[in-house]
Amino acid sequence: MPSKKKMEFNNIIKEFGFPTSIKSIENTYKSDCLLEGTEIWKEAQEFEQEFNEEIEKQNSNIPKYGKDQNAERYYRFQDIFLRHQNIFDAELYLLEMSILMEKDNSTKQTIRAILENRGISNVSNDVIEALFVKDDTAISNLIQMLSMTRKNVKDSMKVAQFLKSNNLSTPNVYLPPSNQRDLNSLINTVRNRLRNSDVSIIEVRTNSQSEDGPTFNFNVINSQVHIGNENFLSKKEKENQRRYDEALKEIDLEAEIRKISPYDLKYIFRYPNLGVLLGDYIYMNSSKEYIDDEIASTIKNNLKYIDFDKLLLSILQAEFNKYRENVYEFSYEEAVKLKKLSDKIGILLDDKNVEMNSYRFFGKISYENLSAEIKQLNNSYIAGEFYSEEELNFLAKEYINGTRDPQNLTPHEFTNVLKFTDGEILLMLKRNPNLLDYLIRNNIMEEDQKENKDRRLLKTVEKQEKILDIQLQILYDNNKLTSEYLLQLYMTKNKVGIEEIRFLKEYVSEEFFEGMVDTSELVELYLDKDNKKDKFDKYRKLYKVIEVDGKTIEERNDVSDAILDENIELLKEESIMELYTLGLITIDAVIDYTGGNTLKQLYLSNELKPIDAKRLFYKGIITEDMLKSIMLDPSIDEGKKITLLYSTFPENEDTDVMKRLEAYLREVTKDLKTTSNSENRTSAIEDKSEESTDDDQLKKLKKAYEPRAKYRLLAIIDEEYKFTYNVKDGTAIFFFPNKDEYVIEKLYDKNRKPATDVATYILSKDVYEQNKEQFYQDGRINISKLYELKRNKEKGIKRFIHTGWANAMVKYYDLSNTKKYSREQILEIRKLAEQVEKSKKEIER
Repeated sequence: MPSKKKMEFNNIIKEFGFPTSIKSIENTYKSDCLLEGTEIWKEAQEFEQEFNEEIEKQNSNIPKYGKDQNAERYYRFQDIFLRHQNIFDAELYLLEMSILMEKDNSTKQTIRAILENRGISNVSNDVIEALFVKDDTAISNLIQMLSMTRKNVKDSMKVAQFLKSNNLSTPNVYLPPSNQRDLNSLINTVRNRLRNSDVSIIEVRTNSQSEDGPTFNFNVINSQVHIGNENFLSKKEKENQRRYDEALKEIDLEAEIRKISPYDLKYIFRYPNLGVLLGDYIYMNSSKEYIDDEIASTIKNNLKYIDFDKLLLSILQAEFNKYRENVYEFSYEEAVKLKKLSDKIGILLDDKNVEMNSYRFFGKISYENLSAEIKQLNNSYIAGEFYSEEELNFLAKEYINGTRDPQNLTPHEFTNVLKFTDGEILLMLKRNPNLLDYLIRNNIMEEDQKENKDRRLLKTVEKQEKILDIQLQILYDNNKLTSEYLLQLYMTKNKVGIEEIRFLKEYVSEEFFEGMVDTSELVELYLDKDNKKDKFDKYRKLYKVIEVDGKTIEERNDVSDAILDENIELLKEESIMELYTLGLITIDAVIDYTGGNTLKQLYLSNELKPIDAKRLFYKGIITEDMLKSIMLDPSIDEGKKITLLYSTFPENEDTDVMKRLEAYLREVTKDLKTTSNSENRTSAIEDKSEESTDDDQLKKLKKAYEPRAKYRLLAIIDEEYKFTYNVKDGTAIFFFPNKDEYVIEKLYDKNRKPATDVATYILSKDVYEQNKEQFYQDGRINISKLYELKRNKEKGIKRFIHTGWANAMVKYYDLSNTKKYSREQILEIRKLAEQVEKSKKEIER
């Protein structure tokens, strides 16, 4: 049906006039006027009182149609209508006027037919009009006219008296004095105005002769049917019957309808006036126990007058309103059932935006708002227990701060009841990294867009300062982690560290990492490391974890060859040594490609890592004779000899080799002692040296450099560690390539005594390289500068006192982590730490 132009009541009454009886006028009231006690009902009562008073006042002098009508009296009635125009429905008024004018027109036609049946024809419209309003002058004129035409005067008088007394000649409408059109013209105009209208006049007929008391019949006159659209209501009935049958399949429709109140009928019917009258009829004529049945039958028998969307909405509001404002009385099961009903009704609705007036909620309701409130009701339960909004807020805080475990919540409770924000989820992830698995398994943070369904989840995960190894494992297990995404997290987003990738590599298949790193890019970044230092450092660690770590020596040699073969012309000898120090290539490859340097020179210059020195020794490449020559060489510092000896052979399995080499070391130490006594003889020193054994000097040095347990502990931290022994000041600088950290430790002071009062420092590679010039001066380590650096730096430098050093290292490097080390390994680590601490305490005595 086309959209209709708003009808203005004041224009309608001025153009078409008004009904002559209160009963007809009542048919045009707005439906709210039928609700006793309302403000608009009171206004309707005021109107009727004024209207009746005006009739009584004028008595028999009611304005008449015709040339002599009293315009002043007419406008007094019209003013009453206009003062109270708020009570009238303009469309209903127009329909009623159309009905009444057609009745009046029919009456006039009846008068003409009566006259013609008695031989009186060719009577003018003015005469008919005058007879219609019982004008005595018109009747006298008719008699005179009949006499002039030689009609039987007696017969003419009978006709006139019949018209004057018969109900057919009672006017139903008062037309405006300004009206210049005949009734047929006005009727056509009104019908045209009603073309887009859909309202109904309800004529109530009472039968007081019934044995069971008065009965009521309702005659419904629909505007569309009235103007000739005869199938309008039958089409509505057919469509609503189809929807009724469809709804029966989805919900227990007839049972739900019985929960509707008679008051609801006003809002369910397309024609509220009919709904009000039917509701009143049910209240007046049905016992309380049968009201529900009456409602059901009334709706089913009047489907052509029903707004089916509003019927469905009224069903939903009645169910939701069962406890009125006390929604906490709903059990969880009832709330779930109500939500299912709401969802099904949502599917059955033709108009999801349907809204209606409601006495239950004191205003308008819509499906959108009502379903939202039902959804909110369902979102008030946790484990079947109802919580107020204030209680839910308090409960949410307990889950956020870790007092309660959010993984005990159902996905619905997590998302829809407590409604955690992304920021709150982030806080919970920080406290419980494993929550990520719960979020993914339950699709809690998925978005609607298929291609970006993980964007919200991953965006939240990335807001963490660091994505932990267990979270990478969770992402991988749930197909949320690709090698490309991992590369982004590590290289550009800085959310994943190399330790996490190292952990993941132990967990996933090798195929996952294929293509993540490239040899050419590694060397390219290395050659430009002065400009891209950070990027190179990150990339070479990644390359080492993926391509080098965990491989056999043969496989690592192949990797080394791949690096050097393609780039040997670009790399200088010092570059090759640096790549070795960083753990990217093997010492075997270094020897093959550099040639000139002897193994002894590499060993003495601390270019060899202890792990490689030991491997080459047991392969026979480094010989025992070469090591003996080092131990016997008086030009080499004893401290250096001891550090070489203990770092190369720290394990119990190396004891026999170490003892043989230590014997050579004692021999040269004995020779040094004899020389020293002869050149610097004093009575005090002579007396003390007489009491000392040949091994005293060696024991002191051994204590300064501590037991082999220390080197075993260092190898556990990073088996590829490398160190430099500084003869000038007795300092050892250890480098952990897999940690990118330096350990600077003062072994003995200028008097060749153990430096028991000097702290040990750990520096990140970046801090070491950026500040090396400050603390490395004239071939010596300036400990005071290190202390100053520690005091000014928040990150990248750590300081440990001499006693407690081993335990501090165990804690710092997380050597007691049961996820990284077995129980047996942890026990061994603790044992080594105890041995180191014992040695340090002995030195201090």
